[in-house]
Amino acid sequence: MCNILGPKDFAGRYKPITLEQKDGVYLKMYHKDDAKPQRKLGHFNVVDEQDTRDMESLMKKTMKLKDSIRFIQQD
Repeated sequence: MCNILGPKDFAGRYKPITLEQKDGVYLKMYHKDDAKPQRKLGHFNVVDEQDTRDMESLMKKTMKLKDSIRFIQQD
């Protein structure tokens, strides 16, 4: 599980965050209207559905997803 926190340099309304939910990726957003620095807004899980126990692969996938999350100000 990886928490999705409001960025340090962003506060206000934001466009919905999406992740492609397939291959063991599950996103849960808490439907909070406003982001604040370090406020928990949701989380995602990366699950080893094939029970490969390949921790390196799971960590790479998690970091790639984490780095892909962007907060965009809503008009």
